[in-house]
Amino acid sequence: FFRRVMRNSFNARLFSLVHPDIGVGWAQWVAGGSRSAMMESRAAVAVQEMLADFARRKIAEGFDVVMFGHSHIPELRSLSGGVYINTGDWIKHFTYGLIKEGKATLEHFDG
Repeated sequence: FFRRVMRNSFNARLFSLVHPDIGVGWAQWVAGGSRSAMMESRAAVAVQEMLADFARRKIAEGFDVVMFGHSHIPELRSLSGGVYINTGDWIKHFTYGLIKEGKATLEHFDG
């Protein structure tokens, strides 16, 4: 419901008028219920495996690193010939992916 409401351009403009301290808190509260339920479900595991399978195929095509972000599930997997990273999120896990000096890592923001 929230997604449908916010994808309406008029509603999105109205939401942009709300101060971020209020708007972000409200959006987190609305999204939190569905996200936490998804994280605990079998569907979350299925999504993780689908993304890892996709990463395996891309690595087999010659990619060194495959990075995803939208599932909100932080993960770093060494796969045969490459690395799969899911960056997680900034709301609950505070994680991000980093590629530095040829090495891919999953980092946690503490500050």
